[in-house]
Amino acid sequence: MSLINIVNNSEDHLQLGIYTTRPTENVEQSAWITQSLNSHTSASFSARQKFTVHANYGNKLAPDGGQKTNSMQFLEGAAKFQVVNAGAEGEQNTKLKIEQLFEDLVPNKVSLHNMSNQGIWAHIERAEGGSFAPVMMSPGAVLIEDVSAMPFYLAIIKHLVTSSDEPIGELIHLPATAITSGQTATITGSNWRGYTIALSE
Repeated sequence: MSLINIVNNSEDHLQLGIYTTRPTENVEQSAWITQSLNSHTSASFSARQKFTVHANYGNKLAPDGGQKTNSMQFLEGAAKFQVVNAGAEGEQNTKLKIEQLFEDLVPNKVSLHNMSNQGIWAHIERAEGGSFAPVMMSPGAVLIEDVSAMPFYLAIIKHLVTSSDEPIGELIHLPATAITSGQTATITGSNWRGYTIALSE
């Protein structure tokens, strides 16, 4: 299982947040996961992620313009897709669709093969938030992304923002630290002296 590990070797009880996009100082935001962690204790979180893949076509100047194919979901691991013409063989058809393939998979990689007769914009997005930058692909091109390398962001929370005693977000200590599945973050220091977050595999 893909895990993010956190070790609190600081002098303080900490409130931690794991974010799917890099959080901003003094801006109210909501973490994907929040966790209280006593001094000299540790915790692990599942970082298994769900992704979607789709393509836009018909407008080379706008990644989100033109027409959109169907979307397909996959879990972090290995996945392979192709974009093909949606019409029957021999038809003059400009509509495209995405199909999933199940052979020659590569661990932690997702590949998209443009087998259509058009240029496309390829989109791979994480359901928990965040996405790879759209990529323009000519006919016959292949896109390969390492989905295990898409980071989360670990931050120490200054305090929770509440409304009617219900938490609605957090304000954080900066900088947030990018962390990927399989890594361990070790926190040292104190609120008085400041905190340090060190990563290890």
